[in-house]
Amino acid sequence: MMLTKNLRVKFTKVVEALAWYVSFHQSRKWGIYLRVRGLSYLSNFFITKNNLNDINERIKRAFEVLFYHEFFHFLTDIVSAHMEMVYKKALYNDYLDFLKSSTTPNSLCIEEALANAYILRRIQKRFHPRIKVFFKKQPYPYSDFVNFVSENDFLKGKRKLGAIVRLQNIPTIIAHALNHFPDRVEPFWEFVFNVDPEKLFIPHIPLYFVFETHPNGSLRFKPPIMYGTQIAVYVSDHTPPHIHVWVPADNKKDGRYLYPTLEPYMGAPPLSNKKRKKVQKVIEKYKDKIESYIIERQKQHWKKRLKDFR
Repeated sequence: MMLTKNLRVKFTKVVEALAWYVSFHQSRKWGIYLRVRGLSYLSNFFITKNNLNDINERIKRAFEVLFYHEFFHFLTDIVSAHMEMVYKKALYNDYLDFLKSSTTPNSLCIEEALANAYILRRIQKRFHPRIKVFFKKQPYPYSDFVNFVSENDFLKGKRKLGAIVRLQNIPTIIAHALNHFPDRVEPFWEFVFNVDPEKLFIPHIPLYFVFETHPNGSLRFKPPIMYGTQIAVYVSDHTPPHIHVWVPADNKKDGRYLYPTLEPYMGAPPLSNKKRKKVQKVIEKYKDKIESYIIERQKQHWKKRLKDFR
């Protein structure tokens, strides 16, 4: 499904605010699109005391969640293409229009819920509790994944989705539903979904990483270089409070350190005693300014949390 153009979509609401799939039925630039900011956000659901400083491990988990969700949309695209060859009729684009129709009941919008359930079938069970926390923050129909978790329910869900793509007619679908949906005349399309993505399709699916500046990315405090050291504080940064450090100042990559302890954060290397003293001297000179930005960052964080809670 396509991502809204509004970049202010709440990350906690839907997977498609973090990644999306563009159908080969609709664009030459088809494929799976992943927002880098989305990967960073979702990785926070996988923080444990053992991987606090291992951002790569958490990003990998986040990538798997987003990729497999969008991969299921690709499978639906493939199933539709098979149907179109069998019935010699365009179906997929009409199916999308059918979903967007105001007359289509919610009970037939099951692709997103099935895509979430598919994630749980592809990722190790030890990560399921954290993934489900993310799922339960999403609105219907995404949160309806609970109805397709079991083997039998997932099979029936794929069968139903195949029939919805094929029929796209509410009275006909209801008639099928009353007769052990779908009836014996309709093929069991769920088997077309049963592929091994790692071996069959992954190398052939275009994968795009979307980079974008943060809306508040320019709001930062960056004092002059002192003692060969550069530090910065961004109002848009996430919690916990931390600063960005370049030692020496011409380093291309910054390190992130918790404030005020200067403990390494997000995979940064520990500061040597010499470098720590340099950073502390810069902090001492600009302490009031640094803390004012950190306080402002905390205000924005809690304001957002309160808004989400409401």
